[in-house]
Amino acid sequence: MSSFRLDWDWLPAGEEQGLCGPEIPTFATLEIWIDDICLTGCRENTKHSEQRQHVIGPLSGLADWLVDHWMEIFWQSHTPFPKSTPGRDRIPDFKEILNSEDQHTDLGAYGRWYACHCLGHAASDLALPTILFIPEDTQVGIALRPAPSLGPSCTFSLVREFGIAWINKNDLDIELQRFVSAILEKASQDPLTVQWADWLNDRWREVLGRTRDVVERRKQLFGDLVANHWQGIEDELGANSKILDGILIDSHQVQSADELDSLVTQVKRLASETVARPFWSTIQAPSGERMLPAFERGYRRAEHVRQILNLGDDPIDFPEVLETLQIGLRKISGPTIARSAFMVAASGASDLALFTSHPRFKDFLPQRFSLASALGGLFASRFLSTPFGGASSDQSRWVRSQESNAFAAMFLLPASSLETTQSLEKLVEDYGISHTAAKWHMDNLRQRKLRQEAGVM
Repeated sequence: MSSFRLDWDWLPAGEEQGLCGPEIPTFATLEIWIDDICLTGCRENTKHSEQRQHVIGPLSGLADWLVDHWMEIFWQSHTPFPKSTPGRDRIPDFKEILNSEDQHTDLGAYGRWYACHCLGHAASDLALPTILFIPEDTQVGIALRPAPSLGPSCTFSLVREFGIAWINKNDLDIELQRFVSAILEKASQDPLTVQWADWLNDRWREVLGRTRDVVERRKQLFGDLVANHWQGIEDELGANSKILDGILIDSHQVQSADELDSLVTQVKRLASETVARPFWSTIQAPSGERMLPAFERGYRRAEHVRQILNLGDDPIDFPEVLETLQIGLRKISGPTIARSAFMVAASGASDLALFTSHPRFKDFLPQRFSLASALGGLFASRFLSTPFGGASSDQSRWVRSQESNAFAAMFLLPASSLETTQSLEKLVEDYGISHTAAKWHMDNLRQRKLRQEAGVM
């Protein structure tokens, strides 16, 4: 987990800045940090210029933007583009969306999402790098796109793009509240801007009230349909509603009451079963896995489970493996919000579910990968107290999806099998994995070997 910090120092505003209203008292330097990386470092385009860590400008517009989009920053978890797919480790920009062959990404929806998640978008004259917020249930991802130019006289120093940094949601809330409160206090000290400060403060109080409202949060997370039915779901499922909670946050939004009822029925059916300490729950996590990158955690878990089950490098027989692990398998027709799901009830019963109506399941091989991914999600979530659930889709929680997909690839196609002289086509046929997934897995294993040889993991 990373840290996020904003540092600022107030500056006197001169007439040459051309500022007005709340921009005058909130004129300042601003530094934005993730861990020890300064996102606002820049350099003037002169021969003897020196690196500086800050940008300079009014902060009032940034505070205004944060208040406007507070709920989206922290709770709008679904994106209008495929978020969690094998090989994706960053957020697409407008150019990529325009050039994409994926016809499912709505340009208008992407633009609306971008406006609510790109820090200060169209609301501040402050020059900032492109910083995007990607909220999940307990954390918020912060993605940095290649920084734009500050104009002909200045350039951001951090021009490269780096992976998404994940910030504890409570920590980010505290830091952004500290920033907005400071802007309000500064503006309220100036008689000419106290009215603006009061106006923003009223909106600020209203949005903080909405943040504390569970129904409002669920509307952002799951949409109005689920939020409006949730009290009845909790009354019907009790503690096992946490299973549905996990599945919904990892899936596309439910579009009909029938679809939601179908999911509730599946959870009720599982909750009626009892299994005392199923075998899968006795398998200990590989030592030191929490210190590893997400994909490596998935690989290590798959290798560990294969070893416990004495599978060697044999192809996976799913019915036999699930029977040994004491995990049920059910096929669900109707809902297409995800490819597969895992469910663990308060009673100890656990299931993997395959959404057989999903359009990707015209062929058999994607079903195997999706089941293996769901199994990887179950093992990735076992530190949670029961009940819990989750799903595999292109809207799944980012880090867990990386772990689950890596688990699926290694579980289906162990690294040792690639040391043979068999062709890729033969491996695909024998191990029941798609050509695309096998190729992606082989490329990742080559990169893994290079990192191991370099002593970097």
